[in-house]
Amino acid sequence: TGVPKDPLPYFQQYTDRFDMIFQDDGARGIRFKPYSGNSGVYYVRSNERTRYLMSSLVHMADFILKTGSHQQAIIVLMSHHASLHGLRVKTLSSDPQLPAGFQYHNKDRTYIRQVIDGNVTPTLFHMSWTNNKGDKVKFMEQMGLWHVADKCREQSGSRHNQTTSNSTTTTNNNNNNMKLTRKDCCVEEPIVKCHYSDTPSVIPCRDSPKIHPKAKPFWE
Repeated sequence: TGVPKDPLPYFQQYTDRFDMIFQDDGARGIRFKPYSGNSGVYYVRSNERTRYLMSSLVHMADFILKTGSHQQAIIVLMSHHASLHGLRVKTLSSDPQLPAGFQYHNKDRTYIRQVIDGNVTPTLFHMSWTNNKGDKVKFMEQMGLWHVADKCREQSGSRHNQTTSNSTTTTNNNNNNMKLTRKDCCVEEPIVKCHYSDTPSVIPCRDSPKIHPKAKPFWE
C-alpha cells in the first residue's frame, strides 16, 4: 500500500458519522455484498461497537478459513452487527483519494492518468486485484508510490528480519547483524523503476517486457 500523505486526517473527518471506513473494492458480486469494501486497508474507530465486532471476528477465525477470505468474513459480520448492534459502516465508493487495484488495472485509464499527470494525489493507494506481493511492489514502483529502500525489504530464504518499534535488525547469510532504522528504510523521494510496458507508470517503460503478452503498451 502506498501512502503519499498521512491518511488519518482524511478518515477522521467521517468519524462523527461512521465507525468503519473502507475503500471501494470494485467487485460487485454477491460475495462482498452489501458493502463491497476492500479489507486490505481500512479505518476503524475504537468504540464499543467496533471492539465487539473485532472480538467476534477473532472468535470466528474458522469462518475466515472456510470462506478463504478475510474480506468476505468481515463483510458478513459487519452486516450482522449493523443490523443488531448499530454498527455504522461506510464504503467511500469511487473516492479519488482512496484508489485501489481496481482503478490501476481498469481498462479505462482516465483516473490513473490523472494521478500520473499530477492532477490527483491519492491519500492512500492500495494495490489490490494483484496476484502477488512482488507485482504489488513493482506496480507501486512504476507509479512512483514506493518509499521503502531495497535493503529493508524482506528477502525470503536469504535473510531473517527481527523488527522492533524503532528499528529492524537484519541477519544475512554470514550471520552479520545490520541495524536498520526507520530513517534508513523510509525514503522521502519515491523509488521509481520500470518493470512492465503494459501497466501504468509515471515514466515511459517502452523497453520493458509485458506482463500480459497480448496487452497494448501503456505508453504508445
